[in-house]
Amino acid sequence: MSRLLLHFSSSPMANGDDSPSSADPSQQSQYENSERYMVGFIIANIVKTIFTSMLHFMVEVINSYMLSQVLMATISLRRTKEKSLIGLPPKTVGTCYVELSPEERQLNDHMEGEAKGLVMLTFLLKFKRNNLSLLLS
Repeated sequence: MSRLLLHFSSSPMANGDDSPSSADPSQQSQYENSERYMVGFIIANIVKTIFTSMLHFMVEVINSYMLSQVLMATISLRRTKEKSLIGLPPKTVGTCYVELSPEERQLNDHMEGEAKGLVMLTFLLKFKRNNLSLLLS
């Protein structure tokens, strides 16, 4: 009658010479009919099964995410290549000159300066945020 001895170790094997010494056949008798040994074997198989199924699940999630990204990129590329579904009227530009009084001109210049400052501040903050996110990633 042949017997199979499985050996579990908490430390990795350093080289091939460690393998026979760790599973010494003279110590085989302590494993015979051992419930603790069988429980350990069953738990190890359960852990392996759970880990394998988790790994397969993560691979499926990543693959589905990548597939959705590729699909979205393909759809957006098609929309830029295809002709538009509805025809828009041609763009028209009209210019109108208005005479301003000195007070109105001063108020207009003040409002224009504030708007330029807000736009510059927005660009600077966006630039800093993008650089910070680039550094953090």
